[in-house]
Amino acid sequence: RDVVDLQVLEVRGNPITRSSWYRKLILSTLTTLRKLDGADILPHEVETAKEEVSKLQRWELSEDVLLDRSFCRRGNRRLMFELNSSDTERSRISNLLSMSGPVTAPWKPTGLTKSNWKNHVDRIDLKDMHLGDLCRLSSFVHLKRLDISGNRLTSLLKLSSCSALEELIVERNLLSSLVGVGELVELRHLDAGSNRICDVLELKKLTKLHQLSLEDNLVDSLDTFASLHSLVQLYLSNNLLEEVRSILLLKRLQKLLVLDLAGNELASATDARLYTMFHLKRLKVLDGIPISPQEQQAAEEKFSGRITMELLEDKLGPSPSCYNFRSVDLSNQNLRELGRLLNDDVFPSLRELNLNGNPFSDFRTVGPLSKLLVLKLNRTKIDLEKGMLGDADHIGGIGTLPHLQVLEVSQSGITDMSFFSNFPLQTLRILHLPGNEITKVEGLSHMEQLRELVLDKNKIKQVDEGAFDGLRCLRELRMDDNGLKSLTNLGPLPRLRALHLASNRIAELGELDKLRPLKHVVIVNLAQNPVARKPLYRAHLINAMSSARAIDGKEVSEEERERVEQMLQGGGPAPIGAAGCYVFTEQQQQQPAIPPQNSNIAYMHPNLGGGPNRWLPGTGSEQR
Repeated sequence: RDVVDLQVLEVRGNPITRSSWYRKLILSTLTTLRKLDGADILPHEVETAKEEVSKLQRWELSEDVLLDRSFCRRGNRRLMFELNSSDTERSRISNLLSMSGPVTAPWKPTGLTKSNWKNHVDRIDLKDMHLGDLCRLSSFVHLKRLDISGNRLTSLLKLSSCSALEELIVERNLLSSLVGVGELVELRHLDAGSNRICDVLELKKLTKLHQLSLEDNLVDSLDTFASLHSLVQLYLSNNLLEEVRSILLLKRLQKLLVLDLAGNELASATDARLYTMFHLKRLKVLDGIPISPQEQQAAEEKFSGRITMELLEDKLGPSPSCYNFRSVDLSNQNLRELGRLLNDDVFPSLRELNLNGNPFSDFRTVGPLSKLLVLKLNRTKIDLEKGMLGDADHIGGIGTLPHLQVLEVSQSGITDMSFFSNFPLQTLRILHLPGNEITKVEGLSHMEQLRELVLDKNKIKQVDEGAFDGLRCLRELRMDDNGLKSLTNLGPLPRLRALHLASNRIAELGELDKLRPLKHVVIVNLAQNPVARKPLYRAHLINAMSSARAIDGKEVSEEERERVEQMLQGGGPAPIGAAGCYVFTEQQQQQPAIPPQNSNIAYMHPNLGGGPNRWLPGTGSEQR
């Protein structure tokens, strides 16, 4: 209107052209036009348009119009678009009020009169009446369905009194917002297509909404729709949605089965359809096309098994919050690729990273993570030889974690520890490698700060000389359930405090003497070894490891230690029987077949000091 000399105007392809009166409205406003949408404007068209638009502006809803456009409910309630012409005519209020006699009984509601007819109205159809106002609808408090499509409405505020509404059709109007709709809390079906709507915040109040149609509008965000948890069908074609990742907001809609985003910029993104199907797995129809099993499979193959920003946001929240995360758990996500998002640019504060239970083999895309302290790679398929150290094509890897202190790689099929010698792990304090296929301890000598080493449930039958060289700070060593046959070369470990060797194959008491160099061990566990079932096993172990405070989970008391010392003070016994066999003799005097509670049983072993009849005081049952 401000372009006073405008003569040619093209609006084809815009939602406004779907209205039957759009041309007349334009001609009545822009009187200087000579051509509209490629068609010449005839001289009389402008005057005719002005006259008809003027009549429309004076249009008001009369009582007679409302009587003719109102309906009462008969039989099962159905949506307006499901009603046939027979249903419509039978339930029209004006027809029912004009009927008389018994013929009306099946159709006319009981008590319907001209004075109370508004209380019986269930539906009103006011479509294509060019209305600009809804001022006369406030008295229809029982109204369930309203069709006001094809009018010139700019606001829905005057519908707030119709709080019982369940179905509302307002397509093809001049609405720019849905302000007022929020009061219609019973609404289940809303069709507001072909308007100019950009403000949809009021929808958040409609918790019962099942079907929402907003096609051909100016909606540019999916934020509001994420709170409509009852939605089953959502139609948003031909709007201003641009970012394909915004689809993730709809993952909260667990009941959503039908979604239409065609005509938006996001729908033209590469693999947008597969992307949407992958993240909204419950969808049955997308952009008007049913989703096939083949498409679902293709979506899984395309987008599953790798770390993406979508996965991170789904698990951790919006991407800006990643900057403050100190711990990230991505365990059991079926990740085959780790991507390039686990680095300081995205997680500058990260201290702990859990990647347990994922089938990836290559770690080289992870990092740098300059503050990472704990890394968990349990139950993966990590390739120590080719998948840990970065190269020219991979700027990450284990070498870009300069402050790593804890590394767990259990049950990952590791067979060769030698590759650890190539990893810069000088700051590592805890290394867990249980449940692998390791046969040889090696590659650890550069880990000078290592405090705890766990090698349980591997296949280590013996320890080679020098295997633990360099581990001057090691406090705890666990090698349970390995099939270990010898205790040779378990050192030097000058600061070792706890030694766990349960469920191995240590059979001879002589092997226990090989633990004497471990002078500071406080806790030792050799339970479930054959040697642990031999007489004087504890005594021999206490003798070999004088610093032990607990053996096989049982505390070493001062009384027990004194008994062992007393046994050792009398010199060594003469060999009796095969080497390593314990025997006991009776005292010189005659002893009963079953010794009394306080009888003294004498034990002898060729490797222990004492004469041929050295006595070990104590109860018979305990000492055996």
